[in-house]
Amino acid sequence: LTHAIDSGVFTSDMVVDGLEAETASGEIITLNTNPIRINEDSTVISADILATNGVIHVIDNIIASQAVTKTIYDLAVEDEFNFSTLVAALNAAGLAETISGDGPITCVGPSNEAFAALPEGTVEALLADIPKLTEILLTHCFDGNIASSMVTSGPITTLSGNIIDAVVTEDGISFDGSNVIEPDVIASNGIAHVIDKVIVPKSDETAATTTTVAPTEAAMAAPTEEEKDDHSSMDGVKDDTESMARSSAAMYGTAVAAAAISVGFAMLI
Repeated sequence: LTHAIDSGVFTSDMVVDGLEAETASGEIITLNTNPIRINEDSTVISADILATNGVIHVIDNIIASQAVTKTIYDLAVEDEFNFSTLVAALNAAGLAETISGDGPITCVGPSNEAFAALPEGTVEALLADIPKLTEILLTHCFDGNIASSMVTSGPITTLSGNIIDAVVTEDGISFDGSNVIEPDVIASNGIAHVIDKVIVPKSDETAATTTTVAPTEAAMAAPTEEEKDDHSSMDGVKDDTESMARSSAAMYGTAVAAAAISVGFAMLI
């Protein structure tokens, strides 16, 4: 009823800057011009759609009822059964004031069950890494009063700067694979939608891995008796001149060095 002005047909050409009008709920809203705005939060994006019983003006945000006085954070604190983990995380990250600000903001809030579904030790690790915890929590919030009926499939830039993907189907709405299980929880500073999974920024989903090439067992193995015998027999062969022996040794050393370089390069790839 906050969205209905109970004073007959009210077309856009009747709006003057600072005009106050009473809604069907009994609340007072303020209208401004250039462009036409309601309470400075909602802008008229399509005016004067005539109907048989009045006129419709399309706006880009929900008009928050003055009767709703609790912020998104307040509502989460009250519902300890579902959001105690989320509240603890917000407090640890110092985000209580942010989620209690004027807004309007939209938050997709993971339930306690969503946090419990994370791999064991994840919550504790995040509580010990405040910058990462802050990034993840702000990835669940974005600007504006975005009701479920206003969500369309596509990318959304969140307050963390990360982008999440909204998907709207006949089965419902999801954000980065997290399903909305309770939409449109109205607060004084925005709207919350309860989701069933914690959204993890894509950059954190896959940890970087490195591969180390270890020497083969054959390369590490000690010489066999047969190889020792071969070396012994070679030692028994005497060259006619000492210079030939030195030349052979130099060639052998060069070959070994080249092989070592080749093996080292393969290990670094």
